[in-house]
Amino acid sequence: MKFKNKLILISIILVILVCILFIIFKLYDNNNNNFKKVNLVSGQIEQTKEYKLYEFGIKENSVCKSVDNIVEEVVDKYIEDIDFEYIDVTENMSLSNLYSINSVPTFIIIDINGNVKYRKSGVMTKEELIDFINNIKK
Repeated sequence: MKFKNKLILISIILVILVCILFIIFKLYDNNNNNFKKVNLVSGQIEQTKEYKLYEFGIKENSVCKSVDNIVEEVVDKYIEDIDFEYIDVTENMSLSNLYSINSVPTFIIIDINGNVKYRKSGVMTKEELIDFINNIKK
């Protein structure tokens, strides 16, 4: 019986130690992470880089579809410098309303604090999109 009680006590102590270690690591991670959570109307959005490019569009819209390959190619080129997120305005009305999206496609670059740095609506060529993104380096 004593052995069983000792085993239970040791198990409880181990569980407590694991919980304490988890809390310590969680606190350490929260203080040293390299992303900013931007609290927008739509909820928490993780941003791992200094800037984020939003493309607001409609998945089934032919104009939006026409820029998909261009956006994909350019985003792949700048993946080290900027986060990217596609927002379908029909599925995320709160974020679309927050940024007053009136036409698609609309491209917005925000900084890590959620401030709009650059905004442009309409179809862009590959070169125009690259210039748009390069504005953040000026």
